[in-house]
Amino acid sequence: MSQDLNPLKRSVFRRSTKPPSGFRALTALRRNAGMVVLMALLGCGTFGFPLKADAFARKPKFVVRFFVEVGSISKDPFSMPVTLTNPKRNSFMERAASLSERHVKGVHVYPVADGSWGCLFKLDDSGRIILHNISSSNRGRAIIAYFGSEKAARQIVDIHIDQTITDGLIPIPRGLTYGEALQIQKQFPPLQPGAEK
Repeated sequence: MSQDLNPLKRSVFRRSTKPPSGFRALTALRRNAGMVVLMALLGCGTFGFPLKADAFARKPKFVVRFFVEVGSISKDPFSMPVTLTNPKRNSFMERAASLSERHVKGVHVYPVADGSWGCLFKLDDSGRIILHNISSSNRGRAIIAYFGSEKAARQIVDIHIDQTITDGLIPIPRGLTYGEALQIQKQFPPLQPGAEK
């Protein structure tokens, strides 16, 4: 009798340790969902979408930032100290850039007699309006240009604002290295002839 009960106990034990049928269906669904996602990704590659995720890759970016000189308020949390070179003096500038590489529509890079490089930036419509507002309300102050990477940028030049700028052109007359000039040419489209007018 004891031998007959053992197979029965074993079958009952086996049945009781199996997960409920709903749980098995859920596990199978999870396993199949992974396969469906994989097949969809592979299918995208065959039907014209790129297999590489280049659109999501983080590329090193060359940044161009323009800051406006502000009044000498040392306790203002929205300003920071800066040493200007045109003319040489200590002043303050805004912490947030007024214009950046997002506003650049085109660029023309050229060599300068002192061995450095200069460039001329053409801004898009949004940047042109911002530059017009800055130049009309900050006459006598300076626009400070910083170039570099997202982690570290260096001050290139400060441009004295002596008139209202309506054409959306910002010249950087000097101060760029050869590497920076190459990087600017790679990142931005060339300025079309006649765009300076």
